[in-house]
Amino acid sequence: MTIIDFDGFAKKLTKLQRDHLPRIIQEVILSLGDEMLNEIVSEIQSQDLIRTEMMQESFQKGGYKNIWRWDVDRNAITLEVGSELFYTTFVNDGYKIKKTKDRRGRRIKPRTFMGRKFVDVSLNRFEGGMNALIMQKLEKELSGVL
Repeated sequence: MTIIDFDGFAKKLTKLQRDHLPRIIQEVILSLGDEMLNEIVSEIQSQDLIRTEMMQESFQKGGYKNIWRWDVDRNAITLEVGSELFYTTFVNDGYKIKKTKDRRGRRIKPRTFMGRKFVDVSLNRFEGGMNALIMQKLEKELSGVL
């Protein structure tokens, strides 16, 4: 005959929720942020974009012009990752130059530059494996606690 200690299990779950769950959630979200930045850097390298060293550094945690904003609200946890490097938006989204004159009076031909969409491509690839990554991280963290 097997006897199951439901009270002991309930106490473990209560302790898990109180002591370990906030740290586990934070670890999972921070690792997702790292993985997303790694995915963007990988896409920058695969597309062989101009000035890649500076762009790559801006998409690395702690790098020049990197965005890494962590916000915990009572109902939500937000991690914003990305780059504040001014030209990354132009390379990603594309831009147009209208017929105009520069400061010296020279005419500039109108042109359109297509966006490389490296952030969008990275995000689409990342979202495909995000659930599996979350489950893997949660299993690893919870196995040590339970």
